[in-house]
Amino acid sequence: MYQIPDKGGIMENRVAFLRKKHGMSQAELSERVGMKQPMLNRIEKQLANLTVQNAVRVAVVLNEPLEALWWETDTEARKENGFDFLRMLHDWQLIDLRNAIDTEMKRRQEELEKDEE
Repeated sequence: MYQIPDKGGIMENRVAFLRKKHGMSQAELSERVGMKQPMLNRIEKQLANLTVQNAVRVAVVLNEPLEALWWETDTEARKENGFDFLRMLHDWQLIDLRNAIDTEMKRRQEELEKDEE
């Protein structure tokens, strides 16, 4: 069975680690994701959860797999055990990831079209 890192109802995440790995400031990441910086700060300090939409946005901006926001993704153990983060979330009915991704892609397309005008 999969274990979600949990800290009193907060899913522990690796957003600060990944942001720093990519050399971004909180201000830059929060602006690119469309989130207020104080909220990003709370998420990084494990005081608030990422919404599904913000998780997808952060993963896209950082060019990281979605599951990297919570777990290291390149471990052999995960590969050997057939770890499938998206399947786990779907099985637990925590998210409708396809809908979240479609919504985010539509938002990005609308932004691109707006920029072209």
